[in-house]
Amino acid sequence: MRGVSMFNNSLEGRVPDLGNLKNLIALYLDTNKFSGQIPKSFGGMTGMIDLRLRKNDFSGTIPSELGKLKQLETLYLDTNPRIKGNIPSELGGLMKLSELHLYQMKETKNLGMQSE
Repeated sequence: MRGVSMFNNSLEGRVPDLGNLKNLIALYLDTNKFSGQIPKSFGGMTGMIDLRLRKNDFSGTIPSELGKLKQLETLYLDTNPRIKGNIPSELGGLMKLSELHLYQMKETKNLGMQSE
């Protein structure tokens, strides 16, 4: 399996652990009702190119483990109003990242890359 799309299905609850899907290149979980924290195990999906988690109800902070996704080109986290905190500095090492969407995250007014 190379891609999973569960876009716009009114799915609820926590996202299951998918970190063992190392060859997955695209995961679309956007426009659902997922809640809880973004799983740290997502950092294990090292082949990921396109990760879309927008328009859900995730909470907590952006996991620094996403910085392990060295092939990542697209990351949509926008419209998750309960995500808060700084952008993990590890995301600064994602050299292939060309799209990063973080808007409409109401509790993240002071988002910025953490300085070392």
